Amino acid sequence: MEERFLKNNAEWLNTSISFQNREEIKTLKNKRDRPEISFESSSERTKRLKTKKLRDSTPNPRPASTRYCRPIKIEFIKESTEVSIMEKNRIDDQIKQLRKSTSIIQGKSLNKSHNLIFAMVDGKVCNALTATTSAQKCFICGATSKDFNRIDEMIKRKIKTENLETHV
Repeated sequence: MEERFLKNNAEWLNTSISFQNREEIKTLKNKRDRPEISFESSSERTKRLKTKKLRDSTPNPRPASTRYCRPIKIEFIKESTEVSIMEKNRIDDQIKQLRKSTSIIQGKSLNKSHNLIFAMVDGKVCNALTATTSAQKCFICGATSKDFNRIDEMIKRKIKTENLETHV
């Protein structure tokens, strides 16, 4: 298993990553003698430029795309509310049972903790998990397309935060 991991990930494992220490960064001056700005307070464009090399080295170019997702399970049954709830509970149980992974690579111990969320879900499953009775209703606030045209009422409408936190 370790040999397979090393073989499949040899390219990025053998790439060296170096970070400048804080003292070096403080002594560097911007082209126009502007004061150095911390990464957190930089603009989104600057953050993208500073992290481009790191982002380019990751194996998945589009992490939010379903193209690179693997199916959790293939099952030939009719999709229903009960099946969706049962599958969600099964996945939640698996997430609770996750433990840290430890690997030793080239003599160095690598510890990784996992934090998984139930994210790549279609609207039909969201409706089933949140007990939304109609596919025409928003599972977050319960509004229909007709309601969305009444802006003043939509602003006052309460959202179901439990549908954001526990189900999706």
